[in-house]
Amino acid sequence: FPSHDMRVSVVVINKTKGDTLRTSELWWDQNTEMFYTTKLVQIFQRNGYQEGRNGLSAKQDFSEWWLRGSSGRRLVANDSVPF
Repeated sequence: FPSHDMRVSVVVINKTKGDTLRTSELWWDQNTEMFYTTKLVQIFQRNGYQEGRNGLSAKQDFSEWWLRGSSGRRLVANDSVPF
């Protein structure tokens, strides 16, 4: 499948949400319109920070993404946390 490799210092910004992705390597699959990596990723958001130690998969417009081996801090409203 056609794919493009981006390496060294990769930064992806979702201008609508303001989310910023940082990683050392990112692949783009033209057929599926998805980004992916198995490298460490850091995602900075307005309400916190998340990390994927084992990479991520993401839609090419960065509107949705899925972390592998995630950790981090995120602010959550009190009424959204189940007890």
